[in-house]
Amino acid sequence: MSVLRVLAAGIAACAIPAALASAHDSATVTRPPAFRVEPGARLYVPAETPAAGRAAAWVVFRTSPHVNARLTVVRVGARSGRSYAASGAANCIRAAVPSRSSSTGPTAGRRYRVSFSSRAGTGRTAARRLVTTRLLTARVFAAPPTGLGTPHC
Repeated sequence: MSVLRVLAAGIAACAIPAALASAHDSATVTRPPAFRVEPGARLYVPAETPAAGRAAAWVVFRTSPHVNARLTVVRVGARSGRSYAASGAANCIRAAVPSRSSSTGPTAGRRYRVSFSSRAGTGRTAARRLVTTRLLTARVFAAPPTGLGTPHC
């Protein structure tokens, strides 16, 4: 019987530190991905005033290296929107910044401070890292009669 107790104590002594180590590994916070915003980022505004909740502005940019579009956050002034992989070129991302009913959003011809960040996950509380900030002039985007209704690279 005493051999079993010694064996059980030995197993417990090894199992507890291993369990603590694996719990520590799973609690480790993932870091936001590092990327670079290539030159040529553009800020577009719609030709007509958008309805509330529709895109008031789009930011189109390329990254190096490739990064998942959902892990990028673009902020125009005090508003941020959702990022999507855009068609037309590799590593191209289009971020849509929604309008609010209380204001019209960015105006064509004016310059806006646009910040590009990355986040560790898709949750609202995911850790964020500021990548860069650029001053971009808003350009009018008029959707062609046929084709994409949003800007692309």
